[in-house]
Amino acid sequence: MKKTRIYKAAVLVLTLLIAAGILAACGSGVDSAITNNISELTTNIFAGNSENIEVTLTTGEREAPYAVDGVSSARSPYTIVSIKPLSQGSDQTAYDYVIKADKNEYRGKLNLHPFGITFTDTISKKTSGTVSITVSRGEYTEEISLNPQHNANMISWETALETGINCIRSEVSSLYQGKKLNGEVYVRFTGDPMNESPDYFWYIAVVGNNGKTYAALINPLSGEVVAAKKI
Repeated sequence: MKKTRIYKAAVLVLTLLIAAGILAACGSGVDSAITNNISELTTNIFAGNSENIEVTLTTGEREAPYAVDGVSSARSPYTIVSIKPLSQGSDQTAYDYVIKADKNEYRGKLNLHPFGITFTDTISKKTSGTVSITVSRGEYTEEISLNPQHNANMISWETALETGINCIRSEVSSLYQGKKLNGEVYVRFTGDPMNESPDYFWYIAVVGNNGKTYAALINPLSGEVVAAKKI
């Protein structure tokens, strides 16, 4: 039952990010053309909730400006802050927030996302350690502790990258010109964007400058590839 739920969630995630596919056998090794062309390295998600809101912090490094175009450029640290009110209303007033992460403190405003479901902001810092957020709007204020969703029981991003690349190796090889990779790499720790499952995954993708994308979705606990896009 658990495997069925995880596989269903995996396919939903991969479908939304690119398209669902079929898993296949793996080879071994990752070369420097892969590691030198990582455009996004999202390593953790911090999450917490109260009776009023759900909060997530997605953090890591990504190229700036961010563009899925098959060309990799230098990465900068980032954290996306997102708040979802648990009671739907018409109030679009921005939230003020203060994030405390170890000895660091970040302040800002969360404005309504264009989709109209969450309030978001992005800061140019990477979040780690013990994290909490204080949210306020008008007379309302509360502090919420946020827990890292990637933990020591899960495989690292390095292992996930090797596993994912191994499973799409023959397809990715078509993007090489000699030893040069004509593409960029995405390493993303991600949840189910459809919110139909509490599961998390490692998403590994290679986007060619020819528009082709090959990807694998990996269970972070077992290290197994649960879905892959190869066409």
